[in-house]
Amino acid sequence: MKLDIYTGKAVYRGWPKGVDNRAPDHAVPENALRDAVNVNIRTSGKIKSRSGLEQAIASPGAHSVFSDGAQMLWATATALYRCGADLAPELLLTDSRLADPISYVAVNGDIYWSNEAINGKVTAAGAYEPWGIEVPTTAPAATGTTVGTLPRLYDVTCTFVTASGEESGAGPVVSVLCGDEPTIRLTGIPQSSDSRVVATRVYVTNVDGKVYYRNTDVSAGQTAVTLSGFFANGAPLRTQFNSPPPPGQLLAYLNGTIYIASGSTVWYTEALRYGVHDNVGNFFMHPERVTLLAAVPDGLYISSDQTYFYSNVGTEDVRRRAVLPYRAVEGAVTELPDTKDVMWFSDRGFVRGTLGGQVKNVTEDQLAVGKYGRGAMGFDITDGHQSVIALLSDPVEDAAQSPDYTAGEASRAAEVL
Repeated sequence: MKLDIYTGKAVYRGWPKGVDNRAPDHAVPENALRDAVNVNIRTSGKIKSRSGLEQAIASPGAHSVFSDGAQMLWATATALYRCGADLAPELLLTDSRLADPISYVAVNGDIYWSNEAINGKVTAAGAYEPWGIEVPTTAPAATGTTVGTLPRLYDVTCTFVTASGEESGAGPVVSVLCGDEPTIRLTGIPQSSDSRVVATRVYVTNVDGKVYYRNTDVSAGQTAVTLSGFFANGAPLRTQFNSPPPPGQLLAYLNGTIYIASGSTVWYTEALRYGVHDNVGNFFMHPERVTLLAAVPDGLYISSDQTYFYSNVGTEDVRRRAVLPYRAVEGAVTELPDTKDVMWFSDRGFVRGTLGGQVKNVTEDQLAVGKYGRGAMGFDITDGHQSVIALLSDPVEDAAQSPDYTAGEASRAAEVL
């Protein structure tokens, strides 16, 4: 409040700077306030009460809520649920591994999800599927017919294929001796327990070769086939050394690839083939647990012992540089609508990241925060008021916080958008 010297009346000025808990009480700026509970602070400094809450779905123990605009997913300690616009809950999966926080990423209408113990996929039609196809665990038995006097070596391997064309990694290899115009009899062709698999695809190398070429698709349930002729006519094998992506605590999507933070390692899928990743080379390693995995159009923000920006991802010239000397709070990240930016909550407050690894801590100067073990963030627009909301757990009080300050709930710490 200010006193108008001409009228003697109090004039309300508001607090456009938002919350300041660093300054002692006697030094709080006149355009800031110590704390705000259950109100929205406009950029003009005026305040408005928040609307009340109304329960839409009753789901005891619900956690990890996510929506792509078409469907909403959430979990409890033992179940995964979805709903559409009608808000009618539908049980998708029962599993005790669903108790841990889940990360999600939406790709072309499908939603991929994961925690450190289990992962999966919900299709655009709302059906649960495992993420990827399990690799064959056995090789077929192979018998060769020699034509001529000089036996040659051929190698055979198999993959599983679904009706939609998704292909698993390749299974174990079997070698067989044949002539230049060989005939190979395969028995014990591996079968999948996955109902989506419609065929086992057989690949064979050329004479004494190292490259596997597609030969034939054997329908599910068929366990024997005879191969003959020249074996280098089909497409080369693309999924050798591939397997389904591993579970992880965080997910992100960039330019046709899904990235998975699993402990201190970030794995990534093959480009445009989200159900497989290369066990040998598709990963980035970090010294500590990854707590941030966020994509902008030209790179990835990853937080471990500090916060890094990866550029040229998807090429052989991947580059990494540190952009902040502190960590992000695990799970507390959101995209900013109508921009190409992301925002996350760090050990020092809200950080905005944009193209090229350009970052800005938008609240550090006036807001001291404790360290938190886990969080979630979202973007809200209510009556034209835009807010980034952070929900945080497991706090550790920050020594930089004014001793006069009592922790509360702030709707806007500063102008973050």
